[in-house]
Amino acid sequence: MRKTIIRAGEYHDSVFLLSISKKLRALPGVNQVVAAMGTDMNKTVLEDTGLLDESGRAATSKDLILALDIAEEDVANTVLAELDFCIAGGESGGDGPKDYPSLDMANAAHPDSNLVMISVPGAFAALEAEHALELGKHCFIFSDNVELADEVALKKLGREKGLLVMGPGCGTSLIGGYALGMMSAAARGPIGIVGASGSGIHQMAMIIDRAGGGISHAIGTGGRDLSDEVGGSTMLAGLELLEQDPETKVLILVSKPPAPATMQRILERVRQCSKPVIVHFLGGDPELVRKAGALAPETLEHAARMAMALVAGETLPASPYEDYARELDPVAASLAKAGGGSLRGVFCGGTHAEEAALVLERLGLTVHSNLPLPCCASLKSPLQSEGDCIIDIGDEIFTQGKPHPVIEPSIINPRIIQEASDPQTGVILLDILCGFGAHPDPAGVVGDSISQVLREAKQRGQELAVVVSLCGVHNDPQDVEGQRRTLEEAGAVVFFNNAQAAYCAGKTILLRRGEKQ
Repeated sequence: MRKTIIRAGEYHDSVFLLSISKKLRALPGVNQVVAAMGTDMNKTVLEDTGLLDESGRAATSKDLILALDIAEEDVANTVLAELDFCIAGGESGGDGPKDYPSLDMANAAHPDSNLVMISVPGAFAALEAEHALELGKHCFIFSDNVELADEVALKKLGREKGLLVMGPGCGTSLIGGYALGMMSAAARGPIGIVGASGSGIHQMAMIIDRAGGGISHAIGTGGRDLSDEVGGSTMLAGLELLEQDPETKVLILVSKPPAPATMQRILERVRQCSKPVIVHFLGGDPELVRKAGALAPETLEHAARMAMALVAGETLPASPYEDYARELDPVAASLAKAGGGSLRGVFCGGTHAEEAALVLERLGLTVHSNLPLPCCASLKSPLQSEGDCIIDIGDEIFTQGKPHPVIEPSIINPRIIQEASDPQTGVILLDILCGFGAHPDPAGVVGDSISQVLREAKQRGQELAVVVSLCGVHNDPQDVEGQRRTLEEAGAVVFFNNAQAAYCAGKTILLRRGEKQ
């Protein structure tokens, strides 16, 4: 049976509610449960899943919706009891995370805290962030849809008070070992990262962690920080903090190329930095970086390995493409069983998509995409692929009224099926991201679609391969090795490295066409 409970005026942030929903779904007699604020976006998701009734439709963004699909009426009481238990502090008997009705109450209970994570509807985020800054707290603003003028004002206030403003629209940060947003809990170490690139920060931290290194702090800036209107305020502040941080020995900056005036300001500050700096502006001019005295890597993995070599005092790694050719060409050859076919990339992470497009360009492929990269040909519509194609599913045309695909990866399943149904498709390239704010089982959600499209392609004689870039570390709640096994059992070829996955997929297509590169 389905039942909806509305708690009017009871606010909890979205990350907390995602965590609570996962716990409630594990209760006996519960088929499905979603705890969410009554925003238009959340109500659209509930409508799509058949869990929204008239009472839910009438809820406002200030009301908590508890949408249940349960075996019998009494189960609802168990769910409510567990919900209240979690809100009160959970199994730790009140010592664990708590939820407070207001920032002032949270501050009164934890006066020594120095960072506030803000995940409220965008219309309210600037007000909460300003209040947090006035209380002397750094801000991590997960919320998006914040006005540009508000972002400029918040970052000006943050600079005046010596406080960081990460975001708005900041998806990942790692501060003092604590993962914020959709970040993985990578190990601690001497490498600091500042980036306007959620999946770029995530990818580099994962590679460093898996190679035995660690991160001091990874500071997300939000996507608009490197516009000339904002002027790189948070990137400059993050660079300053990491330069002063005694635990940080090497810095990495990662983003798309900043706007011209901001680029000049950032590189001038890099030139003055007393610590080694690696700058990866994806698709940018590496000579500008080198002239600023910094290192210019070719991929996210290359940046991570450069940083580890600097920390260890070892020789810097050369271009990674020779290693890719030696290690991955045999894998690509094993996937290139038939002639022809196109590559279709479907990505949750924007920077993962951009890196894949740049790797494919390096291989000589002409890539169509909805990405604003000079190397990509424009699509007539992002809803329909053309030729070799990379689609960023995080684009608002796909997410309007819906959660980001890292939080709800079922969004990409229809696109996987759409691409596979095209007889011209030879390789589907995907990325899957783990982390504390990500979906609890992304491989489980996408794995069924992968199995389905590979099975159906085989039945109609279509040679189809699925290559996946999996981003996560062993401390993630998803069990990243279990995620890998799920994807491989579904038939995918899995890499813990986005550039390698893109190279393998691209090389497979080239080999199928009889082209050597």
